[in-house]
Amino acid sequence: MALHSIAIDAVKQVKLDQWSGEVQWPGRSAVQKILIFQYQGQLRAIDRFCPHQGYDLVGSEVAEGGIVKCQWHGLPFSLLDPKGSYLVERNGDDFVLHYDEMP
Repeated sequence: MALHSIAIDAVKQVKLDQWSGEVQWPGRSAVQKILIFQYQGQLRAIDRFCPHQGYDLVGSEVAEGGIVKCQWHGLPFSLLDPKGSYLVERNGDDFVLHYDEMP
């Protein structure tokens, strides 16, 4: 399957190794808010909000194995899971998300 790219808008640094941003998926009207983490020399993005009850994951730490846990209920998210995270590339102030399939 081909890798696609999409610009990340409204990027703001929230911690030394963490940024928030927004993605406008092709063909969709809603904007998805994401979090970008620097982990093992890569930038990886996940959804900014926990799907369980919508807790904002900003400020969450990355644990061993690239796991980010919801600070509310402890639901884990893997920065390395190709189904739930995305590779991000940075060029200066521009961030680009790479994906195989839209969520």
